[in-house]
Amino acid sequence: MGARRKTRPALRLRVIAEAGEARAEALALTRRLDETARLELARGGTVEREGGRLRLTSRDGLQTLYERGGLEQPDYEAGLMYRRCFETLAAGPRSNLNRDFASGVRGFGETGADGFAELRALRAEQLARWEALAGTGRQLWVLRLVAGQGRTVNSLGSGGSARLANTKALVEVLRAIAMERGLRRWELSC
Repeated sequence: MGARRKTRPALRLRVIAEAGEARAEALALTRRLDETARLELARGGTVEREGGRLRLTSRDGLQTLYERGGLEQPDYEAGLMYRRCFETLAAGPRSNLNRDFASGVRGFGETGADGFAELRALRAEQLARWEALAGTGRQLWVLRLVAGQGRTVNSLGSGGSARLANTKALVEVLRAIAMERGLRRWELSC
């Protein structure tokens, strides 16, 4: 009985220490995000904050391409849907995406972890279907980097012809995804 009493305070101290570490880690992340936002605004860029996430829209290839007229609205929406799936699969156990499932979601398992695992499985199937629409390796590569990771088309190739080929590949695969999702009508090509 004496040994049991000694372990309870030790366990409590460990739980308190872990909670303190988690708070310190969250505070450090918040500071890093604030610094990133401050630097981007100082460069003249634009920043969006949403639910603990930070998006540098001036450095987002999908957003930039849409704003400059390289993507039509349905194709842009298809790219955003792809990104949500891509980000869910890249999310770790401590991500904000996982936090949303901490209490469980109706239709996605009994507990939060089960719900997040089921969502990840569904998103993985969706990504596989969309990536199968890519007709070439270039289309798949550009889709993952620009629509998935948010890189710019310019960062993928420095030459004008490379930029044009990458943009064309991205537009083609996003158009196919938009048609598959019903965002765009099937078009006959002549």
